[in-house]
Amino acid sequence: MPYVNTIERVEREKALQQGMAQGLEQGLEQGVGQGRQLEARRILQRQLRKRFGDLPHWVSEQLEAADVDQLEAWSDEILFAESLDTLFKH
Repeated sequence: MPYVNTIERVEREKALQQGMAQGLEQGLEQGVGQGRQLEARRILQRQLRKRFGDLPHWVSEQLEAADVDQLEAWSDEILFAESLDTLFKH
């Protein structure tokens, strides 16, 4: 086993701590982003059902595939849309 001096050990531990902190931060950011997306989808689905009734399968598929920006844009456009077809430009 190669000799590892105290300075090398301390540097390795620092690097490990930094890597763990970065991984935790990235995981938290990803989790928050996914939470925003799920909540935006849930709210839009509720709005769509109240306005247009039961949703066809193709609408559910589009909602599942959409990112947060698209979901928020549809949430704004629902105020003016005459139908699901016009809202989703289907």
